[in-house]
Amino acid sequence: MSRPLKYRNADGLLNNCTIKHGCFIWPDADMKAPVISPASPLAKMLGTNSVARMLFILCRHIPAGTRLVKRCDTKFCVNPYHHTEPTSIMRQRMTLRDNGQDPFALLPSQMSTEHLMFNFPEGVTLGSLKPRDPEIVSALLDSASIAGFDGKGIPKSLTKTYDVPVASPDKPVFVIRKRKEAEPAVKPDDKEESIDDFFDMLERGFAARKNPQKGGMSA
Repeated sequence: MSRPLKYRNADGLLNNCTIKHGCFIWPDADMKAPVISPASPLAKMLGTNSVARMLFILCRHIPAGTRLVKRCDTKFCVNPYHHTEPTSIMRQRMTLRDNGQDPFALLPSQMSTEHLMFNFPEGVTLGSLKPRDPEIVSALLDSASIAGFDGKGIPKSLTKTYDVPVASPDKPVFVIRKRKEAEPAVKPDDKEESIDDFFDMLERGFAARKNPQKGGMSA
């Protein structure tokens, strides 16, 4: 009897992670980077065995170029919202947005190789591999809303470059904030939306923000 496939889609990859402080941490198995077997059907379909890149494709959009930039400092974090495209590519996407075009569509540099990007068997599409597990989707939505399109919202404690607080007479290091009053629960919308609608809403909301900041680590 053949062994059942462990990584069939985004849910399979994300369920293999430990979630800590918004990071989806891939198990450290004496590897230099989070990867799965290149012989895996999922890796063959997506044309990569990099877990971070597969999740970026499945949860966000098809990245241009061969490199993603890791915006947090957590080892083996594969959270797609803790990775971005390089700044030069993100600027191209902002230009598309400013011209009234879809900023997450394929860039001109991707058009000539579009037919070579994926190798889906009959009955499988990119949409069918996206996250469906409600708990995973909820965690991703929370992470996306915090990190933002360019990763600028990632807590500074998770990045290498952050200011160390220094106490002064008028600015102590530790400040006790006033507790906020409980807000009334938001009434759910009667309109039923799909998971794809949520992710599309996030990406398009991110595109309306300011231009991305420079920096980050290559992943």
